Amino acid sequence: MSIIKKHRESRGNSFYSIGSNKDVKGQRAEPKILDLAKFKQLVDDVCEFHKTTEKSVDKNRKRTYIQSWRLGQLVGYVDKPTFVMMIERMIEHVISAAEAVQVNGKWQLYGWEYSIEEKVFNRKRTVGKDKDGNFETVDLAKSETYFLLGVEIVDVNGGKDVLYEMGHPVPNRQNGIDNETIVKLLQNQGVKASPGSIPSDEHIKTIETQKETIAKQDEKIASLEQSVSSMQEMMQQMLELQKSNMSAPVEPPSKGSSKRGKK
Repeated sequence: MSIIKKHRESRGNSFYSIGSNKDVKGQRAEPKILDLAKFKQLVDDVCEFHKTTEKSVDKNRKRTYIQSWRLGQLVGYVDKPTFVMMIERMIEHVISAAEAVQVNGKWQLYGWEYSIEEKVFNRKRTVGKDKDGNFETVDLAKSETYFLLGVEIVDVNGGKDVLYEMGHPVPNRQNGIDNETIVKLLQNQGVKASPGSIPSDEHIKTIETQKETIAKQDEKIASLEQSVSSMQEMMQQMLELQKSNMSAPVEPPSKGSSKRGKK
């Protein structure tokens, strides 16, 4: 089996695999799309094909994403199979990104929207020098027309967001996430983990108690260090005072006190 056929069979859930991906030997290549309405129609057809069929998911958690393409690089340059692939790869990317972070959900396409927007890019260009030798610049504005596609995905399982602390998922205290889900998240990040390696609630309470004990001990140590520092300052002041007394000049005895009585 050829690589192309094998790849297409592995991606059977594709809008374009319904009947378009057939050998076209001896036929002309797909024509480039010249009508903007054709792009919009393809977006509706592809998204409708991938849209979730689950009911009662309106209140479930959702994620949104926007992709933009320069209109000048689409019209007259892209054919139908290529544009369909671009849409489907975008949907796959959004779903895989959500699954990598929120692994407890089953994400599917919920809604989509497209629009045509114009963006203006401003830049400066040097055109020469003035009579004083200073560079002169002019402001140039260039506008680009973009085709924007916004998609919204939904968790059909109706799960809750996995919370993170310092880049690691939080166990099942606030958000109802079980240890198996955390193991999957860690394994997605390349970390070897098993359900037994995730701390239980009792272990977490013990760790928090130990943290409080260590914090109190740190406060006592800080207080003792401050007391020792104060005592050292007092000793230093006493030594300096003693040195100053020793270095002070001694007055010689008076003449009257040095005379002895005559015999």
